[in-house]
Formats: sequence, C-alpha cells, structure tokens
Amino acid sequence: GNGWKGRYKGTYFRSVRELTMMVMLDREGITWRAAEDIEIDYLTPMGKLGTYRPDFLVEGTRLVEVKPRRLWATPTVVAKKAGAEEFCKQNGLTYELVDPTLLDPTDFAAMRRAGDLVFEKRYEDKFLAKYGDLALS
Repeated sequence: GNGWKGRYKGTYFRSVRELTMMVMLDREGITWRAAEDIEIDYLTPMGKLGTYRPDFLVEGTRLVEVKPRRLWATPTVVAKKAGAEEFCKQNGLTYELVDPTLLDPTDFAAMRRAGDLVFEKRYEDKFLAKYGDLALS
C-alpha cells in the first residue's frame, strides 16, 4: 500500500491507502479535505515534542489518519494517536485511525483515464510496468 504518490482530483496523496480513502469518501458522498494544515503536538516515544499532521478532516468533525493495521500498535503511531485524541477533545472533534480495504488496480486505471488520478512520474512508470495493458485499456 505504501510507495505510491500523486494527486487525486488535485489533492496530494502519499500512499495507496490514502488514495483509497479519498475515493471511498467521494463514492459515499462524504465531504472531506486534506488536513495537512492541522498541526498537532505530541510526545514522541523518545520523550521529545513532535508535530503531527493528520491525513483528512472528514465532514468538518473527524480527523482521520490512514495507516496499515499492522502499524497501529507501534510506539510512534500510539504516541501520535494520543496527541490527536487530546487535540480533538480540546477542539470538539473526533479521531479515527483507519485501514481501508484497497481498491483494485482497475479502479486506478479508470481514474487515470478519466484524468482524476495522476501519479508522480516515478510511480506512473511503476504502475505501467506492473499493470501495463490494464493501464492502457
């Protein structure tokens, strides 16, 4: 799921999971935006002050972070989650950590053809190398 970067309808994504979340929210008609402008202070596992930026603000009330479930219990994710939950409590928001079921590559190919999905050059080459004919159909 990681290692794919680009823009979906103009919004930058850093992983296939983030891209999947954007598409799923759009398909469900749910209002969302990237939350890169929201800075959350948290205490790192090393005891230092860190700054965390969640992935999405959904419906104006939910901060959503997209991570593979296998990383949810790691010290860094746990620390960021604690900071985000405190931030949400202070700002009348809720926090969600999600691991969406990834879309099929045919979905990505269709979005590319429609002009809604543009991978960065490196990942465009990777997509074409991996899915070749699918990407061109």
